[in-house]
Amino acid sequence: MALSCLLHYLYRPQRRQAPKPYEGHDMKDPKPELIPTGNSDLSVPRAACGEQKVVCGLCSLSRLCLPLGLRSPDMEKLDASIVRHRPLDRGRHLFQRGDPFTAIYAVRSGCVKTYVLTKAGKEHIRAFHLPGDIIGLDAIDAGHYPSSARVLQASGLCELPFDRLDLALAQAPSLQNRLLDIMSRALRHEASMALLVKAPAAERLAAFLCSLSQRYAERGYSAREFILGMPRHAIGNYLGLTEETVCRMFTRLQKSGLLSTRGKQVHIHKPGELHDLAGLPWPVC
Repeated sequence: MALSCLLHYLYRPQRRQAPKPYEGHDMKDPKPELIPTGNSDLSVPRAACGEQKVVCGLCSLSRLCLPLGLRSPDMEKLDASIVRHRPLDRGRHLFQRGDPFTAIYAVRSGCVKTYVLTKAGKEHIRAFHLPGDIIGLDAIDAGHYPSSARVLQASGLCELPFDRLDLALAQAPSLQNRLLDIMSRALRHEASMALLVKAPAAERLAAFLCSLSQRYAERGYSAREFILGMPRHAIGNYLGLTEETVCRMFTRLQKSGLLSTRGKQVHIHKPGELHDLAGLPWPVC
């Protein structure tokens, strides 16, 4: 669904107009204006937000994020379009469900969850976004965000406003291909985790940890030892388990010698056996 939305946007009939000036995001603007993001949590004074100049091509996450494979001229257009913010504190929202689509976000550090609320007000977590992940692409077609995005731990973010994205896509064809690659990667991850809906609790947690292991390895971190950016109850919500069940499964995995934990730190001792327990058809550990 998300990929079809992006394809619809990229290949829609072009009726482009000269882009209007973007207010509130120009790093050269000295006025202490508020930065409008469609959500009050991010409408803060520019000095407090602390935009930072970071070159995409020099970012350690460039191989996972938008810059990968871009030609030099296209990279320059992307650099000129992106706004970098100082880390947001835990609990802050990037946007909430139903907010007008104003920008996509790339996670530089920390962890962000996207979630929806049921009619009964119960939270359902759709994804955990780690450094290098892009948030908000599924809002392009509808024009509004279908879920809410909340910071789980202090997180650094790059923001690409929609009007700048529109212009960058018109001027940088390789950026279109890169967006499709990112969407494909996200859909592949969602499909692999969807296989766990009817799996036993231990298999769900094992697959989740294997997935995190792979994602951290892709980011240049250890595949066997990492810090969980989300609390146990959030993991349970994502996997369809109670917090008590998640804690019990962690204890079982520790007793079996597959891993050990210390607070939020996880150390995988037997990645092969953890993968076998997860029952996944492809290696992720």
